[in-house]
Amino acid sequence: MQLFKPNNNPDLPTCLRRTMTSTVFELVHVAILLGIVVMTYMLWVDAPDRVPTHFDLHGNPNGYSDKSVFWIMAGAAVVSTLVLDITSYFPKQMNMPFTLQTERQCYMVNTLMHISAIFAQLLFAYLIYMFSEGGQAAVIGMPIVLGLVVVELIMIAVFSYLVRKAGPVSK
Repeated sequence: MQLFKPNNNPDLPTCLRRTMTSTVFELVHVAILLGIVVMTYMLWVDAPDRVPTHFDLHGNPNGYSDKSVFWIMAGAAVVSTLVLDITSYFPKQMNMPFTLQTERQCYMVNTLMHISAIFAQLLFAYLIYMFSEGGQAAVIGMPIVLGLVVVELIMIAVFSYLVRKAGPVSK
């Protein structure tokens, strides 16, 4: 059984061209990443050597890590953004629940991946903040995290529907 099946449609470009929309998204990504790095540094400087990284339902810490966890989260934000940005330009390698058939569909998926990168960045930014603030941020923030995940899933479902609908008209 093959889990990853690339799209071999010869009509699709191997690599998408950069568009103004993609450039704007990538500039937003850079701005958010710079904000994450600045926030990480500011929190890391004042953080104790061990910071709480896991909390029970009442906000009591029950797991601790070295304060280097701030930089690990910031690095994960950078890596996930780069992976999503780079792979968004290679539609033939995208594993979608349907076959991409037009270049327009490829650009729509490109946009979806750029938006997904912003959601990932916001999630990592919140995790870094939560590690610095501790219990109450964890209790208050769980609905924020779950909300981001739900909004992301809804967005993926809507975009997938729109991308599929944008395919060629059946005769």
